[in-house]
Amino acid sequence: AERLPEFPGPSATHNKIICMALTAAVDEDADLAREAIDLVLEYYVNRPILRGHDLHGWVNGVTGMVYDLCHEAWQPDECEAYFEYMGASWDANIDEETSPFHNAWYGYKNSGFGIACYATMCDYPRAAEILQAIEHDYRERAVPCLRASGDGGSFAEGFYTHYWLYYWLMFCEIARICGGVDHCAAVPEFYHNRAAASMWETQPGLQERFTHASIPMGDSSAGRLCKRD
Repeated sequence: AERLPEFPGPSATHNKIICMALTAAVDEDADLAREAIDLVLEYYVNRPILRGHDLHGWVNGVTGMVYDLCHEAWQPDECEAYFEYMGASWDANIDEETSPFHNAWYGYKNSGFGIACYATMCDYPRAAEILQAIEHDYRERAVPCLRASGDGGSFAEGFYTHYWLYYWLMFCEIARICGGVDHCAAVPEFYHNRAAASMWETQPGLQERFTHASIPMGDSSAGRLCKRD
């Protein structure tokens, strides 16, 4: 699959688009809303479906936020294109990143699709179906894993703690506000101390963006590399 163009990087791309959409909503700026929509169409929706170990879930989440925040500026054909893209993305990656055990990709795959579902719930017939699948998987598979190794806020993949949990917690807050569902309450032994645990996992490293954890975890290169004397 063709990879995303970068602004310089995927995170910067996503953050820029989210900020544009949020600013457009707050300032009621129709021109900025149009620009944000054009970007998600050009960079995501009108490109090949991302498959496998890639940002397929979060791309849909970013587009979903733009769909919600800039809703009045979307044209009917653009909405249909996004719905088709979202459904195809879900179907193409249904068997990808399935492990909830110390798997960062599971976190923002499902957070992205979950956010997209809440954003499109009133317009996209499959949104409820996809959200139900995510919530069932969370309750039946992820919650037991968090209980098994999450006491005290542990359960993270080293350097990944900087971003993947942020995506999932954003979804949890959206679910709480929009759906009245408190996913954090399912595993208080994990979520209650998560921020404190992250402080200790991201101690200053030997050099910028390299080993930032006393005991590196995960398969991220930044969590594997260390400097020998």
